[in-house]
Amino acid sequence: MNRNILFYGGATGVAQIFSFLALFAYTAMLKPEMYALVAIFETVILLLQSCISGAIDRSSQRFYLELEPDKVISTSASIAIAGALLLFPLTIAGTMLSSQVTLFEFVIIYVTAVSYVLHTIVIVKYQFAQRPMDYFLATVAKSLSFLIGSIFFLYVLKMQAQSFLYASLTSALILLVISICVTKPKLSALGDKALVKEMLSYSLPFVPTLLASWFITWSVRFFMVGHIQAQDIGVFSAAQKVAMVFFIFTQTVTLVATPALFRLLKDGKEEQAKNNMLLSIKALMIVALGITFFLPDILRLVMSDEYQNIQGYITILMYVNFIAAILGVSSSILFSYYKKTALQMKVFLFIALVSITLNSTLIPIFKMHGLVFSLLIPITLLIFLHFYIVKTQLSFSGLGSKVMAIAAIFSILLLVSYYLKELGTGKSFVLLYEFGIILTLGFWTYKSRKVA
Repeated sequence: MNRNILFYGGATGVAQIFSFLALFAYTAMLKPEMYALVAIFETVILLLQSCISGAIDRSSQRFYLELEPDKVISTSASIAIAGALLLFPLTIAGTMLSSQVTLFEFVIIYVTAVSYVLHTIVIVKYQFAQRPMDYFLATVAKSLSFLIGSIFFLYVLKMQAQSFLYASLTSALILLVISICVTKPKLSALGDKALVKEMLSYSLPFVPTLLASWFITWSVRFFMVGHIQAQDIGVFSAAQKVAMVFFIFTQTVTLVATPALFRLLKDGKEEQAKNNMLLSIKALMIVALGITFFLPDILRLVMSDEYQNIQGYITILMYVNFIAAILGVSSSILFSYYKKTALQMKVFLFIALVSITLNSTLIPIFKMHGLVFSLLIPITLLIFLHFYIVKTQLSFSGLGSKVMAIAAIFSILLLVSYYLKELGTGKSFVLLYEFGIILTLGFWTYKSRKVA
């Protein structure tokens, strides 16, 4: 498992380094109000990825080992392309009703989203076929091509926010060619109606959950427009991008932990599965705190003065990301194993409704303070509901209280560090506190390995 963690971490880590270099390039060349437009483009891409494919990559994972692998991959890609073509007129009509992006910009965004969907199917194939070098190259290709395109359009052609679109399109076209060659989609694959129906029956319920998750985490950007200054939107969007570095580790841990936990649950080793979940959560807490403690200070060395107040936003977003990571390595796995994904979908839809209500009411009145509450309340309610259901509906007791305790400790440590810096406490004392916390938690997690 350790070698797998290093491998997956290396692949996602290198990709994230390129993504960070692109972020630095944009924040160095664009003012925050211009970067806010880039954030809108990126948000629409993420939204489209969640819905136009029917979450078909989930079916790729589920059926790859049970059915003929090449046929599963080809059918998945064929379904994704067919779905994208069918939904294109509908999404175009929706775009004409919105002033966020122009029709030309939306076409570029749509092509990019479709290409990224096909790319996820390629990743599934290389992951389950145990082809580590191909997995690494496919993962890095996306961020590296985007970085090169960004540098070209930003620094050579001197474009502004539009450089993000053209860099995305450049990357998308490269990935599209690679993905088609690897997945080999065929219209004839759609002729196997039984397989198509089975794959869609499995994957489609994930779409509402993914959309609800997107609304909880990302929709806040749309509610900020018109109510919050473009300067603050740009800084907040940059902070979101920075906080996403945490997903290097969450993705790595989830990729390795999920099959291992499924095997333990299948063998009836619930106590060991619970201990492994807690171990993963403790490890992720150390990483999340390390990023929040030290990364903003490094960023201040390379970002312009207009981004200097990014620390507070990163602190808030890392809390949100950490709670999401907790669910990813514990309750979400339980919902999937016990086939309660429909129940999970209902929870996410309810929390998404809460999130939208808070966004639409608090942000116009309280501005950035309203945004903070719009982020913190839904994600906190989500974790409480998840583990209440795990205890009452899945009869998986003894996990929720321990997870809540870890989340509470994490929150307190974050707040103490933030206020120490805000109060102007000496840097040496703050660093001593932060390093002490990381070492203490590291020792605690190391001791937990013996139990897990």
